[in-house]
Amino acid sequence: ALIIVYAVVIVLGRQFLPLLDRYETEINGFLSERLGIDVEIHGLGGYWLQLTPVLKLEDLIVHAEDRQRRGIAVEGLTAELDLLNSLASLNPVWKNLRAGEVSIVASEDARGRWRIAGLRVAGAGGDTLEYLLDVLYYSRFLRIDRVNLELHFFSGATARVYGRDIQVENSGDFHRATARFALEDEKGDAARL
Repeated sequence: ALIIVYAVVIVLGRQFLPLLDRYETEINGFLSERLGIDVEIHGLGGYWLQLTPVLKLEDLIVHAEDRQRRGIAVEGLTAELDLLNSLASLNPVWKNLRAGEVSIVASEDARGRWRIAGLRVAGAGGDTLEYLLDVLYYSRFLRIDRVNLELHFFSGATARVYGRDIQVENSGDFHRATARFALEDEKGDAARL
Protein backbone atom coordinates (compact mmCIF):
# COMPACT_ATOMS: atom_id res chain seq x y z
CA ALA A 1 0.00 0.00 0.00
CA LEU A 2 2.89 2.37 0.81
CA ILE A 3 4.33 1.85 -2.69
CA ILE A 4 0.99 2.80 -4.29
CA VAL A 5 0.72 5.94 -2.12
CA TYR A 6 4.35 6.75 -2.99
CA ALA A 7 3.62 6.47 -6.73
CA VAL A 8 0.47 8.60 -6.48
CA VAL A 9 2.33 11.30 -4.49
CA ILE A 10 5.11 11.39 -7.10
CA VAL A 11 2.66 11.73 -10.00
CA LEU A 12 0.61 14.45 -8.27
CA GLY A 13 3.72 16.16 -6.91
CA ARG A 14 5.30 16.44 -10.35
CA GLN A 15 2.16 18.23 -11.54
CA PHE A 16 1.63 20.59 -8.60
CA LEU A 17 5.06 21.34 -7.09
CA PRO A 18 5.98 23.87 -9.80
CA LEU A 19 2.72 25.75 -9.05
CA LEU A 20 3.39 26.37 -5.33
CA ASP A 21 4.16 30.07 -5.79
CA ARG A 22 0.51 30.68 -6.70
CA TYR A 23 -0.59 29.56 -3.24
CA GLU A 24 1.81 31.47 -0.94
CA THR A 25 -1.02 33.27 0.88
CA GLU A 26 -2.93 30.05 1.54
CA ILE A 27 0.24 28.24 2.61
CA ASN A 28 1.13 31.08 5.01
CA GLY A 29 -2.33 30.80 6.58
CA PHE A 30 -2.16 27.01 6.80
CA LEU A 31 1.31 27.02 8.42
CA SER A 32 0.37 29.74 10.91
CA GLU A 33 -2.80 27.90 11.93
CA ARG A 34 -1.19 24.45 12.05
CA LEU A 35 1.89 25.55 14.01
CA GLY A 36 0.11 28.12 16.19
CA ILE A 37 2.66 30.83 15.34
CA ASP A 38 2.71 33.69 12.83
CA VAL A 39 4.63 32.29 9.83
CA GLU A 40 5.27 34.15 6.59
CA ILE A 41 7.01 32.77 3.50
CA HIS A 42 8.09 34.56 0.33
CA GLY A 43 9.48 33.38 -2.99
CA LEU A 44 8.19 29.84 -2.70
CA GLY A 45 9.08 27.48 -5.53
CA GLY A 46 9.65 23.82 -6.13
CA TYR A 47 10.96 21.27 -8.57
CA TRP A 48 11.88 17.59 -8.73
CA LEU A 49 15.42 16.22 -8.63
CA GLN A 50 14.97 12.64 -9.81
CA LEU A 51 12.50 11.18 -7.26
CA THR A 52 13.14 13.92 -4.68
CA PRO A 53 10.88 16.97 -4.33
CA VAL A 54 12.89 20.14 -3.67
CA LEU A 55 11.37 23.26 -2.08
CA LYS A 56 13.00 26.68 -2.32
CA LEU A 57 12.13 29.76 -0.27
CA GLU A 58 13.57 33.23 -0.57
CA ASP A 59 12.44 34.09 2.97
CA LEU A 60 10.78 32.37 5.91
CA ILE A 61 9.80 34.61 8.82
CA VAL A 62 8.40 33.63 12.22
CA HIS A 63 7.11 36.81 13.86
CA ALA A 64 7.43 37.51 17.56
CA GLU A 65 4.24 37.49 19.61
CA ASP A 66 3.90 41.27 19.40
CA ARG A 67 4.34 41.12 15.58
CA GLN A 68 6.59 44.19 15.92
CA ARG A 69 9.76 42.21 15.24
CA ARG A 70 10.94 38.95 13.79
CA GLY A 71 11.64 36.03 16.09
CA ILE A 72 13.23 33.90 13.37
CA ALA A 73 14.15 34.88 9.81
CA VAL A 74 15.61 32.47 7.26
CA GLU A 75 16.93 33.61 3.90
CA GLY A 76 17.68 31.37 0.95
CA LEU A 77 16.24 28.05 2.13
CA THR A 78 16.47 24.90 -0.01
CA ALA A 79 14.90 21.70 1.31
CA GLU A 80 15.01 18.21 -0.22
CA LEU A 81 12.25 15.99 1.13
CA ASP A 82 12.91 12.32 1.87
CA LEU A 83 9.55 11.33 0.45
CA LEU A 84 9.52 7.64 1.36
CA ASN A 85 10.53 8.17 5.00
CA SER A 86 8.12 11.12 5.26
CA LEU A 87 5.22 8.98 4.08
CA ALA A 88 6.22 6.12 6.39
CA SER A 89 6.48 8.39 9.47
CA LEU A 90 3.65 10.78 8.48
CA ASN A 91 6.03 13.67 9.29
CA PRO A 92 8.39 15.61 7.06
CA VAL A 93 11.84 14.02 6.97
CA TRP A 94 14.36 16.18 5.17
CA LYS A 95 17.22 14.64 3.25
CA ASN A 96 19.03 17.93 2.86
CA LEU A 97 18.27 21.38 4.32
CA ARG A 98 20.37 24.39 3.39
CA ALA A 99 19.94 28.01 4.46
CA GLY A 100 21.94 31.07 3.49
CA GLU A 101 21.30 33.11 6.63
CA VAL A 102 19.30 32.53 9.81
CA SER A 103 18.55 35.33 12.29
CA ILE A 104 17.10 34.51 15.70
CA VAL A 105 15.99 36.87 18.47
CA ALA A 106 15.69 35.27 21.92
CA SER A 107 14.37 36.96 25.07
CA GLU A 108 14.80 36.00 28.72
CA ASP A 109 11.94 36.45 31.18
CA ALA A 110 12.07 37.18 34.94
CA ARG A 111 12.31 33.45 35.75
CA GLY A 112 15.33 32.94 33.48
CA ARG A 113 13.37 31.12 30.75
CA TRP A 114 14.18 31.85 27.13
CA ARG A 115 11.70 32.39 24.32
CA ILE A 116 12.04 32.73 20.57
CA ALA A 117 9.07 34.38 18.88
CA GLY A 118 7.11 33.83 22.08
CA LEU A 119 7.84 30.09 22.14
CA ARG A 120 9.68 28.41 25.00
CA VAL A 121 13.17 27.25 24.03
CA ALA A 122 12.97 24.36 26.48
CA GLY A 123 10.10 23.15 28.54
CA ALA A 124 6.91 21.21 28.41
CA GLY A 125 6.46 18.75 25.57
CA GLY A 126 4.17 19.58 22.70
CA ASP A 127 5.57 23.07 22.25
CA THR A 128 5.74 24.20 18.60
CA LEU A 129 9.41 25.11 18.87
CA GLU A 130 10.18 21.66 20.23
CA TYR A 131 8.36 20.13 17.25
CA LEU A 132 10.38 22.28 14.83
CA LEU A 133 13.63 21.22 16.53
CA ASP A 134 12.59 17.57 16.21
CA VAL A 135 12.10 18.07 12.48
CA LEU A 136 15.70 19.32 12.25
CA TYR A 137 16.93 16.50 14.48
CA TYR A 138 15.55 13.87 12.12
CA SER A 139 16.84 15.58 8.98
CA ARG A 140 19.75 13.80 7.32
CA PHE A 141 21.89 16.87 6.56
CA LEU A 142 21.55 20.55 7.54
CA ARG A 143 23.84 23.37 6.44
CA ILE A 144 23.55 27.04 7.40
CA ASP A 145 26.03 29.52 5.97
CA ARG A 146 25.47 32.27 8.58
CA VAL A 147 23.56 32.59 11.88
CA ASN A 148 22.91 35.81 13.78
CA LEU A 149 21.68 35.22 17.34
CA GLU A 150 20.48 38.25 19.30
CA LEU A 151 19.99 37.63 23.02
CA HIS A 152 17.87 40.02 25.13
CA PHE A 153 18.51 39.37 28.82
CA PHE A 154 15.92 40.21 31.47
CA SER A 155 18.42 42.68 32.98
CA GLY A 156 18.21 44.77 29.79
CA ALA A 157 21.59 43.69 28.46
CA THR A 158 21.88 42.50 24.88
CA ALA A 159 24.45 40.18 23.33
CA ARG A 160 25.00 39.03 19.78
CA VAL A 161 26.54 35.77 18.67
CA TYR A 162 27.47 35.10 15.05
CA GLY A 163 27.85 31.65 13.58
CA ARG A 164 28.95 30.40 10.20
CA ASP A 165 29.59 27.17 8.37
CA ILE A 166 27.13 25.24 10.53
CA GLN A 167 26.64 21.62 9.53
CA VAL A 168 24.51 18.98 11.22
CA GLU A 169 24.48 15.33 10.15
CA ASN A 170 21.99 12.75 11.44
CA SER A 171 21.69 9.07 10.60
CA GLY A 172 19.95 6.74 13.03
CA ASP A 173 21.84 7.03 16.33
CA PHE A 174 24.69 9.01 14.74
CA HIS A 175 24.59 12.81 15.18
CA ARG A 176 27.38 15.29 14.44
CA ALA A 177 27.43 19.08 14.38
CA THR A 178 30.22 21.47 13.43
CA ALA A 179 30.16 25.28 13.50
CA ARG A 180 32.22 28.43 13.94
CA PHE A 181 31.02 31.09 16.40
CA ALA A 182 32.17 34.59 17.35
CA LEU A 183 30.87 37.23 19.75
CA GLU A 184 29.81 40.68 18.62
CA ASP A 185 33.36 41.93 19.26
CA GLU A 186 34.76 39.62 16.54
CA LYS A 187 38.30 40.75 17.49
CA GLY A 188 38.89 37.56 19.42
CA ASP A 189 39.23 34.13 17.91
CA ALA A 190 36.07 32.42 16.78
CA ALA A 191 35.11 29.28 18.63
CA ARG A 192 35.11 26.21 16.49
CA LEU A 193 32.90 23.35 17.63
